Amino acid sequence: MTTPNPPNSPTVVSARDRLMRSGLYLGDPSICSNFQWLREGRGHMLVHVPEPASEVIPNPSAPTSVDDDAEVDSDLKPDVPLSQPNEPAILSVIVRIDRDDFWLMADGGYLGPNNVCKDILDVKPSCALSNPGLEPVMSDFPLVLQTLQQFTQRCVTPGFSSGKSFFSVDQNGARRFKLRHILFESLDSHSEDGDTWDATVQTTATDAYSFEHWPLTKERNRAELLALKNTYRILPLPAYDNTNDLIQPSAY
Repeated sequence: MTTPNPPNSPTVVSARDRLMRSGLYLGDPSICSNFQWLREGRGHMLVHVPEPASEVIPNPSAPTSVDDDAEVDSDLKPDVPLSQPNEPAILSVIVRIDRDDFWLMADGGYLGPNNVCKDILDVKPSCALSNPGLEPVMSDFPLVLQTLQQFTQRCVTPGFSSGKSFFSVDQNGARRFKLRHILFESLDSHSEDGDTWDATVQTTATDAYSFEHWPLTKERNRAELLALKNTYRILPLPAYDNTNDLIQPSAY
C-alpha cells in the first residue's frame, strides 16, 4: 500500500516563492544572520542587523576650514548611514491554525478572573500553529522550527546561559507552537516617546473597535474592560481579509 502524496496548491507555491524572496520567511534558516536581538525595557526585540554606514571619500577640492569665499563641490555628499531605525522585524510563515488550543477570540475567551488571567488586562488571545499539510510548505515546517530555535537560543540576558528552546527539532520536540497577541497597550508608551495620545482619535463610542463595542465572551465583563479606557488602548489583531481590509473583531 502506497502513501498518497501530500496535496500541492499553486496558490501556496506562489505565496511561498514570494516570501522566500522577501528574506523574512522562517522556512529559510539562512535569514538568522540578518537579524539581532535588541534590548528594549525588560524584554528584547528582534530587529534587522544595521547595514554599515556609507564611507565618505575625501574630496581634495573640498574646503578644510570655514571660509566665506570657499566653494563646496556639489558631488560631495554627507555621510548618511544606510541602516534604518530599529523597528521590530516582521517575519512570515505559512502554517495551519490548529483547532485545538484556539483562544484567538476578541477577548481570548475571558470568563472572569482565574488562575491564568487575574483580570482582563492579562488577556492575550492565542492559538497553536502546526504543519499546514500542503507541499512545499509541509517540508518547510521542520525548518521553521529550526529557525525559531536558532532565534530563541540567541536571545540571552547578559549573565545567563541559553536554556532548552521551546522549538526543539528532535524527535520528542514540538509539533506545533503557540502564537500570542498583546491585546492592550498602555497610553504611557506613547507619552514616553514624546507623543501624546488622544483615545478619541482612533475610535469613537460607536466604532466596532471601541471599548464600548469590543466583543466579549461574557457581557458582564464590560465594566472591567471600560475601566481601562483612559489608560490603555485596544490593539486589534493584524488580520486582513482577501481585499486587504482589517478584519473586525466580531469575526475573530
